[in-house]
Amino acid sequence: MGVCSTVALLADAVASAYAPLSPRQEALYTRLQSMPDHEEAGDLSVWEAEYQNAVSATVEPTTAETLFDEVFDFGRVNLYGAFDAERTVREFEHVKTHLQSLGVALDERWSTRPDLSTW
Repeated sequence: MGVCSTVALLADAVASAYAPLSPRQEALYTRLQSMPDHEEAGDLSVWEAEYQNAVSATVEPTTAETLFDEVFDFGRVNLYGAFDAERTVREFEHVKTHLQSLGVALDERWSTRPDLSTW
């Protein structure tokens, strides 16, 4: 499981923890879920733009939205430079720890780190 699939699964965990989602939260969640499809199509910059366009600059974010933003930030760590697997692992561990500290349940598949050396 690479970065894109990891982003989608982390988004699932946040969505489950904060269900039911508001329309704005659902928009962010849907865009995070689409990362593997955008990677497959070779257009991660479109994924990034779609997520950023869904973020409201005028409304204070909810906890769920802040966590979706953190998952998004993890997903785009390598978008504009050489793929740095070590940095990616550090960012993943940070996000995972933060999600768990806020009560987001991560099931047994997260007991071992996913292969974050590829998209």
